Amino acid sequence: MRNRCGDDLSLRREVEKLLSNLENAPDFMEISAVNSALTLLDEDNAETLIGQKIGAYRLLKLVGQGGMGTVYLASRVDEAFRKEVAVKIVPPFLHNIETEKSFRRERQILAKLEHPNIARLIDGGTTRGNIPYLVMEFVEGKAITEFCIASKLSIRERLRLFLKVCEAVKFAHQNLIIHRDLKPNNIFVTNDGTVKLLDFGVAKLLRPELFDVTGNFSFGANVLTPNYASPEQLRDENITTASDVYSLAVILYELLTENRPHDLKQKSLPEILRIISEEKPLNPSKHETSIDSDLDTICCKALSKEVAERYQTVDELSADILRYLNDLPILARQPSTFYRLRKYIVRNKLAVAIACLIATISFGWLATAILQRNAARRQAAQNLELAYSADMNLAAFSWKTANLTRLQELLERYEPKNVDGVDLRGFEWRFLHHLSHPKGKVLTVKHDKDVWSTAFSPDGAKFATGCADGFARIYETSSGKLLAVTQVQEKNVWRVKFTPDGKFIGTASGDSNSTSAKIWNVETGAEVLSLIGHEDRVRAIDFSPNGKLVATGSRDETVKIWNLADGKLLKNISIKNNYRFETHDLTFSPDGKKIALVNDALFVFDVASGRELLKIQEVMTSHALAFAPNGKTICVGRNNGDLFLFDSESGKKLWQKSAHKSKINDVEFSIDGETIATASSDRAVRFFQANDAADVQTLKAHSSDAWSISFSPKCDFIITSSTDFQTHLWRQSELLQRDTIAYSSTTTSDLAAISRDGKILALNASGSLNGVSVWDLATRRMLFSVATGVSEIDAMAFAPSCKTLAIGGKNGDFILINSANGAEIKRFKPHEKRLRGIAFAPDGETFLTASDDNTARLWRTTDFAEIHRFEHKAFIGAIGFVNDGKSIFVSSYDYTANLWNAQTFDKIAEINGHSKPILSFANAPTEKIFATGGADGLIKTWNAENGEPLQDLSGNAGHVTALAFAPNGKRLASAGTEGVIRLWKLDAINAVNNAPQQVLGFDAPSSTTNFIYFTPDENLLVTSGIYEKTHLWLATPPEEIKGK
Repeated sequence: MRNRCGDDLSLRREVEKLLSNLENAPDFMEISAVNSALTLLDEDNAETLIGQKIGAYRLLKLVGQGGMGTVYLASRVDEAFRKEVAVKIVPPFLHNIETEKSFRRERQILAKLEHPNIARLIDGGTTRGNIPYLVMEFVEGKAITEFCIASKLSIRERLRLFLKVCEAVKFAHQNLIIHRDLKPNNIFVTNDGTVKLLDFGVAKLLRPELFDVTGNFSFGANVLTPNYASPEQLRDENITTASDVYSLAVILYELLTENRPHDLKQKSLPEILRIISEEKPLNPSKHETSIDSDLDTICCKALSKEVAERYQTVDELSADILRYLNDLPILARQPSTFYRLRKYIVRNKLAVAIACLIATISFGWLATAILQRNAARRQAAQNLELAYSADMNLAAFSWKTANLTRLQELLERYEPKNVDGVDLRGFEWRFLHHLSHPKGKVLTVKHDKDVWSTAFSPDGAKFATGCADGFARIYETSSGKLLAVTQVQEKNVWRVKFTPDGKFIGTASGDSNSTSAKIWNVETGAEVLSLIGHEDRVRAIDFSPNGKLVATGSRDETVKIWNLADGKLLKNISIKNNYRFETHDLTFSPDGKKIALVNDALFVFDVASGRELLKIQEVMTSHALAFAPNGKTICVGRNNGDLFLFDSESGKKLWQKSAHKSKINDVEFSIDGETIATASSDRAVRFFQANDAADVQTLKAHSSDAWSISFSPKCDFIITSSTDFQTHLWRQSELLQRDTIAYSSTTTSDLAAISRDGKILALNASGSLNGVSVWDLATRRMLFSVATGVSEIDAMAFAPSCKTLAIGGKNGDFILINSANGAEIKRFKPHEKRLRGIAFAPDGETFLTASDDNTARLWRTTDFAEIHRFEHKAFIGAIGFVNDGKSIFVSSYDYTANLWNAQTFDKIAEINGHSKPILSFANAPTEKIFATGGADGLIKTWNAENGEPLQDLSGNAGHVTALAFAPNGKRLASAGTEGVIRLWKLDAINAVNNAPQQVLGFDAPSSTTNFIYFTPDENLLVTSGIYEKTHLWLATPPEEIKGK
C-alpha cells in the first residue's frame, strides 16, 4: 500500500475502502455477462415504464431484469377482477426481429407447459409500440435455496421439495423442451411450499417444428450461469436432456450442503471451463456429515463430466432419490450383499425385530419364521434382478469403452453356477457375450511384454512379431507354432518387416540410450546385417518392392536408405521441421519410386534423388501411415484419433474422419485396397471403406492399447497385437462380415420388413425412389430388387406364409409381390391418400391398412374386398392384430385408440393412458398381452383380451416409434427418436411399483429408429432407422455358450 499510494492519503483511503467492501461483493458468477451488462444499460429505462399500461395490465413495480427481458408486477386495468400478474417485456433498446422471435418462441413453450410446478402463461401480445410482452402467473416466494435455509428444512424435506422440481423439468423434457438455464433463481417456492419453475427464455426445442417456430436460437456462454452450466454447455456442444440433469445436480448439491460443487469466484471463463470439465467436486458428505454415501453417489453420478456416465433422464435421477427416500437400494451404485441387507433391515426394522424375538422365545413361532424366510428370499430375488439389470447396462458401457475385462466379469457373474443355479439371462446377456467373443478368431499367441509390430511373410505362411522384450519372433500361420527367434536381444523391437522374397526380416529398435536397425535370417533367427549410422533410436523400417533397398527412420531427424545386399548407406535424408520429432513410420510406394514418412508432418520424398516431393503439416504428431496398393493415395492416422486420406501426387485431402478416441498406432490397407484398418490406444481396431471412410466393422478384442494390424497377402487372415501382451490371428472373411444391410451401395433405406420365419428382409429405397430389395438374412445376400411403381413407399409387410410381400405408398397404392422373385401378384388403390401401415392377421386371411385419409380398413386376402372401415378424425398412428387375431387395435393422431372385436367389430375397450398419440404397437407371441408406445415417451402393456392396462415402462426421452416382443415373450425391445435401443424384462419381480426393468440400453445407429424385430430363434435383433443402414444385432446362440 505504501509503495503504491506513496503520500497520496486520499488515494490510500479509497483503496482501503474498496478492500473492506470486497468480502461483501456478490458472486458475479451468479449472473451471466449479458444480464450484468443489460442491468447497467437499462436500469433507468426500466423504472420509467412503471405506471404504464401494457395490454389489459398496468405495471406496478419492477420485479427483476435479465438477458431476455424485464419483469414487472402488474394488475388488470379494468379491475373486472383483482389479480396480480408478472409481465415480461423486451427492453425497448433491445427490441428487434430476433428478440421478437425469441419472445414468440418462449410464449409457445409456456403455452405447451401446463403443469402445477411451472409458472403458467396467462396472456401475451405486443404493445402499441409493437414490443412483445408475456403475462405470466406472479410467483411470490423465495429462491429454492433461500426457502430451504429460511424454513430450516431437513435433508429429507429438501429432497422431497427437489423431487417437485424434477417433476417440472421431466414434464418439459416429455414435451421435447430442454430448459438450459436451471438455477435456484429460476426455481421459486411459495410460502405454502409450492415449487414453481421459471424462465424458459433460453430453452432448447428438440423438435422445433412441433411448436410452430423456425428453430432453436444459439446462445453463447454469455447468457449461461456458469455455476450451474454443464461441461458440454460451456464447450458449446450439442445439448441433450442430460445437460439439465447436470444443472439439477448442482442445485441438489447446493440444497444438501449450502455450498456449490466448485468455487468459481474470481475465475476467468477458461479457468471455469477447465474446473467444471476436469475437477471432481468434493462429496457432499465432506461439507455436511449427516449426508450418507447414497446421496454422495447420486450427486456424483449426476455431476459426471461425461454425458454417458450421468443419469440419462431426469426420471432416472428422481427415481433414485425416491428409492433413497423409501430406503431402497439406489441404482447408481453396485449393490453388495451387505448393502442390500442393510437397506432391507432399514425398511423392515419391525419385522426383523419381531422375527428375532419370536425365534429366541419359542420354536412355536416356526410358521412365522418360515414366512419371514420366504419374504427374505423374495427380497433377495428382487435385489438380484435389480442388480442384474444394472450390471447388464454397466456391461454395455464397458463394451462401449472397450473395457473387455470388466465386461467379461459382469457376464460371468450371472452364469447360473455363480448365482445358485438361477438363470436370469436373456437376449441382452447373449448379445453382450457375442460382443465380448468376436467372430473369426483362429488363435492367440501370448508374449511376455507389449507387442509393438506384426507382419505377414509374402506368401502368408508365416507371420512375425516385434516385442518390447527386445526380440522378434517368427510363427507358422496355420498353427501358431514358433519357428524362430532373433538371436540377439535388442531394446524394444518397434517395427518388423519381411523382405519381398520372404527370406529375411528387418527390425527397428532402440531406446533413449541405444539405436539398432538389423536384418535377420527367417529360418534361424541369426543376425545377417547391422545398419549402423543413426544416432538415436530407430522406430521405422521398410523394404523397397524390388528387395534391393531398405529404409530406416530415427529420432535423429534422418531417414537413411541402404543397399540391402551389403548394408552400404546410399542416401541420407535430413528431416527438418518446426519441432524435433522422430519418424514413427515410413513406407515405400508400391512402385518403389517414393518413400513416405510421418513425424510432426507427412513427408514424401523421391527415392532416387532424395528430393522432397510433398509436405503436409496438417497431420502433425502422427504415428502411422500406409500407401494404397495402387500408390494413388496415402492414409495417415493422427495421435488425436483422426484418420486422413490424401492424394499421393497433389497432397489433396480426400477425406478426414474422427476414427478413434485416442492415438492411432497403425494404419494398413487391405490387399485389394478397398478397406483401411486402424489400431488405436482406445483398444479398438476399426475397418473403413477406403473410398468414403464408411464404417465396415469395429473389433474390440484387446484389453489394452491395440498397436498393430496386418492383412495376409492371400486375404485370408488378419493379425492384431496389443500392449496386453497378446497377438490374435483372425479369419478375415468372418471378422469383416458386415452387420449392416443397405438398399444398395449408394442408396439407404428408411423402412424394413421381415418375414415371419425370420429368413427374408425387405428394404425400401429412401426418398422418392420406388424400389424394394429383398435379402437373405443368413448370408446377407440380396435375392433381388424390383421397381414397384409405388411412389415413396411408407408401408411394407410379409404375409404369414412368407410367400408374398405387401407394399404401400404415397398415393394410397397397394401392391402385392412374390417374395421369391418380385413378380407382381395384385395392385389396387385401397386409399386416396398416403398408405402408412399394413398388418396381416395371423391366419393370413385378412389384412389391415392405415392411411392419412383418417381411416384404417380391413380387407379379405382372397378377393381384396373391404370388410370394415375404422374412422378417425386424424391420421392413423398404429394398427395390429391382437389375441391370435381375435381383436384389432387401431390408434390415431386424434389422441384416441381402441380395441375391436375382429368378427363383430364391437368395441372391446378404449385404450387410454397415453397423453399423446400412440405411434407403435407390438403383440406378444406367447402371452395374452400387447404393448403400445407413444409420442409421450411412455410404453404401456395391456391385457389382450379386455384391453385393461397392465404395466408402464417409463424412462424414454423421445417418441417411441418401434416395439418388438422376443419370441418367448419375456423381453420387449423399444426404440424411438432418442437414439437409444432398450430391452425390458417383462417377467421381473420388481419391488418398485411392479414395473418392468430395463435390462439393457445401447446407442442406436440412427437418431430415429422406426423398425425393430426379433428373429424366431431369438439370436438376432434387427433395427432400421431414417436414412440409415439396417443393423443386425447378433446374440451368441445358447448352444454355443460354454457351460450354458
